[in-house]
Amino acid sequence: MRAIFKPVVVIILLLCFWNLAWGQQSPDIRQLIDQLQAADWNTRKTAVEKLGALGPMAQEAALPLTRTLREDTDPLVRTAAAIALGDIAAPPEIALAPLRDALFDDTPEVRAESAASIQLMGPAAAAVLPQLQGLMEDPVPDVRIATAYAIAAVAPKQQQSLQALSQALSDSSPSVRQAVVLALADLNEGAKPALPALLHCLKDPNSFVRLAVAQTLKKIGPEGFEALFHILKTGSKADQEEAAQALRIIGPDAVNLLISRLDSTDDSVREDAIYAIGWAGPAAAGAVPQLITLLNDPNIEINNAATISLGRIGSSAVKPLMQALKSNNPITRLYATYALGRIGIPAIPALIKALQDVNPDIRKKAAQALGACGRAAGTAVAPLTRLLADQDASIRSEAADALGEIGEPASDAVPELKKALSDQDQTVRTIAAYSLGKIGEPGIRSLRDSLKSGQAQTRAIAATALGMIGPEAAEAVPDLRPVLVDTDPQVRKNALMALGYIGPDAASAFEDLRKSFVQAQDMDERAMAGFALAEIGDQGWSFVLSQLKHKDKSTRLAAIRALSMLEDHAYKAVGALQEVLQTDKSSFIRKEAALALGRIGRAAAPALPALKKALDDQEQVRLAAKKAMDAINLELNRTENENRQAPEQDISL
Repeated sequence: MRAIFKPVVVIILLLCFWNLAWGQQSPDIRQLIDQLQAADWNTRKTAVEKLGALGPMAQEAALPLTRTLREDTDPLVRTAAAIALGDIAAPPEIALAPLRDALFDDTPEVRAESAASIQLMGPAAAAVLPQLQGLMEDPVPDVRIATAYAIAAVAPKQQQSLQALSQALSDSSPSVRQAVVLALADLNEGAKPALPALLHCLKDPNSFVRLAVAQTLKKIGPEGFEALFHILKTGSKADQEEAAQALRIIGPDAVNLLISRLDSTDDSVREDAIYAIGWAGPAAAGAVPQLITLLNDPNIEINNAATISLGRIGSSAVKPLMQALKSNNPITRLYATYALGRIGIPAIPALIKALQDVNPDIRKKAAQALGACGRAAGTAVAPLTRLLADQDASIRSEAADALGEIGEPASDAVPELKKALSDQDQTVRTIAAYSLGKIGEPGIRSLRDSLKSGQAQTRAIAATALGMIGPEAAEAVPDLRPVLVDTDPQVRKNALMALGYIGPDAASAFEDLRKSFVQAQDMDERAMAGFALAEIGDQGWSFVLSQLKHKDKSTRLAAIRALSMLEDHAYKAVGALQEVLQTDKSSFIRKEAALALGRIGRAAAPALPALKKALDDQEQVRLAAKKAMDAINLELNRTENENRQAPEQDISL
């Protein structure tokens, strides 16, 4: 099907006049008209096409072409005739009625091309609007597409046209919906009553339909923009995103309207306009200078709005924000840093500069933003490392955290991060340890060295950090084993947990862990040793299960608590704990087994019958069993609700 646009018609006319001006001879029109009666269908079709190619010069063929449209037995010839009547600009008094009748032709191509030729007649063809409205129910999408454009062209100011097109916005075909939206665009401001239906199409699953909506809103003008702004202010997050996308497509036309509101005396108007400008993203680059000036507005809400919007505009705001960092006003510099942080990677050079600001809040925010850039912020490693010596502990901790987020590219910072393990501030010490682990092998090596520190606090933090790293810290197992007999109980506990988190790669520590489980005086320490044993592999797992039948009650208790600490492998402990619940002679141990099943949660569902039976046990066991059942059922119900609310996946190809 041909796509009909007014510029195409103009080009056809110009070409016709150009041919005349240069004296080129056109085929004999009368001869072509005679060929419309030829017996051979291909001859007739060729004659029709040649007449159409002549454009308005062949208007004398209008009547013969209408007869061809009505009477020819070949659908290809009739289709060509429908096209030719539009191409030659056949007078409505001659061609309209035949084209109207052809809207009911058995061949979809004839119907579609007839509608397209009616479109070219414009308001002169308004009489066929009822037939066109009916054709919007045609089973063939191409016919409905051509009809939508025709409706908008022949009756642009009639309510019936608007109603028919609005209804068609819910068509099952995305191509038709897109065509209807663009047809409404041809109505310009006349499409205003269709705004609610158009805005609903911003949620259309087809991106081309959403793009067409933006183009149509642009043609509608200010009222279309206002509708978008209202969604940006009051809509759901999903609605705001769709409206923002439309705003970005519309670009300067809408943004300029918003910029004009920044001078309003009403702060609420200014704030709404600022936020809407930000939603336009890079398309709002022209608003950056005005937004920069608003960073030092006396109204903090305006400051915040300008900061967020500058961040959304992105890289084009970086240079002006770098200039704002030179302001004598610390508030302006602070909000400029916030905006740069929102921009992210393109703003890294500016954020590095902000690390040197005299205002601690600015240094802290810059460090935080650089960390959010991850590996891309490798150029910030040196200045961030220098901040590890900052007088402000919160800045030292942010710098340490940022270096960890940068990861392996921050390996040069390892010596200073290692020093930070002895920082006077606990948060700095802890974050420095975690960051060493995130940096990779150099950081892990440093943590291994720190296990030999003369300060118990440093040893404890290093052990914890190695545990947080998990299996990737397997090389530290030989260094963690001696720490299991450390003089400090917290260091021992942290080392036990670290070996457990390292998992099977810590199997070489089995004997050390077994001794800790057997010899430790502290119940928590014994439980942690049991946890580590259960995590390192079959040998450790078998040992812990065997302790559930130990004659010593405290040993059985340590094993139960160890199993309740398991995470990924907790399901493996359910059967053993259930057996303890059913057979142990001690009501205290049975109670602990019930509580352990409750801590395991959903994975302990197979034990629900045993827990239900325990409701007839002694009071302390009964209460523990009831608590465990409630915990398990709560998780089961939560999972069921989440599965019920989750959208079904589209598995169609």
